[in-house]
Amino acid sequence: MFHLMSPSPPFDPPEPAPHSDARRDEVRLRLLVRGVVQGVGFRPAMYRLARELELCGWVRNTGDGVTIEVEGRRAAAEAMSLRLAGELPPRAVLHGLESTWLEPVGLGEFEILPSDGTGGAQSAVVPPDMATCADCLNEIFSETDRRHGYAFTNCTNCGPRFSIISGLPYDRPATTMRDFIMCADCAAEYADPTNRRFHAQPNACPVCGPRLWAQGSGSGPEIHGDPVEAAADVLEAGGIVALRGVGGFHLMCDARNAKAVARLRARKHREEKPFAVMFPDLDAVMKDCELSPVEARALQSPEAPIVLLMRRTDAARVVKKGDALAEGIAPGNPQVGALLPYSPLHHLLMRRLGFPLVATSGNLSDEPICTDNDEALERLAGIVDLFLLHDRPIERPVDDSVVRVAAGREVVFRRARGLAPLPLPLEREMPTVLALGAHMKNTIALTRGAAIFTSQHLGDLDSPPSRAAFLAAVDDMPRLLAAPPPPGGGGVRHAPRLCVHPTRCRDGFAGHCRAASPCARGLVHGG
Repeated sequence: MFHLMSPSPPFDPPEPAPHSDARRDEVRLRLLVRGVVQGVGFRPAMYRLARELELCGWVRNTGDGVTIEVEGRRAAAEAMSLRLAGELPPRAVLHGLESTWLEPVGLGEFEILPSDGTGGAQSAVVPPDMATCADCLNEIFSETDRRHGYAFTNCTNCGPRFSIISGLPYDRPATTMRDFIMCADCAAEYADPTNRRFHAQPNACPVCGPRLWAQGSGSGPEIHGDPVEAAADVLEAGGIVALRGVGGFHLMCDARNAKAVARLRARKHREEKPFAVMFPDLDAVMKDCELSPVEARALQSPEAPIVLLMRRTDAARVVKKGDALAEGIAPGNPQVGALLPYSPLHHLLMRRLGFPLVATSGNLSDEPICTDNDEALERLAGIVDLFLLHDRPIERPVDDSVVRVAAGREVVFRRARGLAPLPLPLEREMPTVLALGAHMKNTIALTRGAAIFTSQHLGDLDSPPSRAAFLAAVDDMPRLLAAPPPPGGGGVRHAPRLCVHPTRCRDGFAGHCRAASPCARGLVHGG
């Protein structure tokens, strides 16, 4: 588990309710909860807790986070406030908890109310995309389950979030799943408090959810039959596949096949930069790489990043003919960027193949990752032999995160899927500032209150498509976080277009940023 945000701090219990001598009096308690509490199963957890304590009332998403009102016995209401922080869902993080005692009004049976995004400051946190959980994996590979082999299986503990959210509060109409109407079975799961898909916004199944298909390069027709099987056949034959994943496309080929790797390098115009490798499982990683317990934990975490690992030498392993990673994966580099399958589609493909694949961003060098089917069919047609496509829209491009373990802890090299846009806590509140990042390896950031929100990795800004993706992120992030949008766009070279005093934006601006960065790190809590 990455410690990129402060863990939920201890919260003092609310002040005792008024008239504490009348212990049998009914009370009403309002709780305002801030933090990562939308899209992580928080409301269902609070629903179950309130029902267990026999409390009436409601819970709802708001622009601030989550608001809870409970009414009932004083001891039960106090227990609710005391147990809340200790019974969070796995991916929830508390940043603040405010409580107010109110006069009872006769609230009805506890329920989850529709979200309310009106009024008040917008301080809700957008949850990141999460790797497939063990429960969903069991369903995908169970032949008797109705989601057997379904590439878009998810629940409140896993699945797409940041890549599909179009606004807050987080509800299905504010995601790219809005046009997929749940079937009766999915709707029943969604409404069942005992089900882990209770209020899971991307909930879907083969009957009502997104569809997967395979298509030849160019404008060829859809290929009949199992699309995963079609992709596996191409990869086994040494071909290249463009797979549309959670936040964009991967370009994939057999990582052991030197000719396939060389062909991908030539077509992608990527001469020496290392390729990431997706391994079927942890055992496969250990055959090719040295692996510490901390590195293994990072690979298997819900963030599921690319982890930079040292390659094992020939003397340290027994290599079967054709079993070793191709030297062209990372020419002259002793490290390998390794990752494990993190979406149902990746799991299905890797289970079918059983060998490592190159999993590099679906783009030409110096261009942003492709997210749209039509865009990929046009831009990647000269690279791939087969497309593995689906019809769940991707709201924004989200590449893979990259980390390295140093001195026993994870160091983030690239914040993207699984990590963005989680905030970095500051020691004090700051004015709202939009930071545009550098020209190379660009990431933008926005301060809001006592936190810095960083965008996903955007890459270098050398090409027009990259600059267009950058400008889209400059517009998207303030809107998503309900902050005032900037009056233009551009990284360091484009900063004069945004600066209130353009004459101050000189060539020394980038150097000033580098010099100031240690000061900024000092403001980050725990930095």
